Amino acid sequence: MTVGYSIWTEVDGIVRDGLLPHFMHLRRKYGGCESTEDEAARLSAIVSELTWDHSSRKSLNLRLLTPARFIVPLDENSWLLDWANMDVILAERLGQFGWMSGTAAKARGKDFERILVDHLSNEFAENPSYRSSVQLAWHGDGGRKRLRLTNGRKPDLDIGIFANDLMLAIEVKARGASRKLLFSGTIDEMHERWRKRIRPALADIDYLAASIARRESNLRIPRSIRGIVPLVCCPFPEWIVSLDKKFWIYEDIPRVCTPDELLHIVDRLVDGDDPNSESIVPLHRLSVER
Repeated sequence: MTVGYSIWTEVDGIVRDGLLPHFMHLRRKYGGCESTEDEAARLSAIVSELTWDHSSRKSLNLRLLTPARFIVPLDENSWLLDWANMDVILAERLGQFGWMSGTAAKARGKDFERILVDHLSNEFAENPSYRSSVQLAWHGDGGRKRLRLTNGRKPDLDIGIFANDLMLAIEVKARGASRKLLFSGTIDEMHERWRKRIRPALADIDYLAASIARRESNLRIPRSIRGIVPLVCCPFPEWIVSLDKKFWIYEDIPRVCTPDELLHIVDRLVDGDDPNSESIVPLHRLSVER
């Protein structure tokens, strides 16, 4: 294909004789689903989600590049397929490369922090397995609520979670990245992003976690807590420059995680899955605890 689009005519026949059999085969192969009379309706719904219409054009957001569509109806039985728009399609469908799709995956800055706190609060309240062992202990409220350190500094702890015998100290970073970087970024570009944006965020939360662990803050820690795990939470996965254990809480989850990875971490802590010891800052037991 030498151009970024195709034009399909006699679309009804293409969908019926080409797309539908292939769609049914993929559902059987990868979804373990037996073919039913609903297959054509399922495919039609997917096609509708990818087709520009009056409603999708009215809700077009040029900042977020949503909604993402690539089928442009030319007449009742002809389509233009905009293949050059597939990176935008994938970005929206994959929740901007994170495990959480929709609004929370695309929010920026304080909005992302607020949505994340609401999401965690709802999950902790609705899941019975969390009620006795998980507590949303601190929310920085977009920087309006700050810790006080003994050296006079007032750092911003975005989120603190008590989970079993550990505290998760979380720095929320909604750092945007261009689609070019996420799809085809060079090694040098990825290293630069790590050096300028990701590593400093880790250093900030590492410093704060160490201060809390040394009892240098006004944050009161329950007696049951034995250590602090400093994390950075971003809307989409970030490239981690090293396999060094200090950057990973588990072998498959880094300390720079997505919102849904954060919930996976909480689940594993509740289930007694101890994190990598190098990710834990031990708590100093020097003062009276409640």
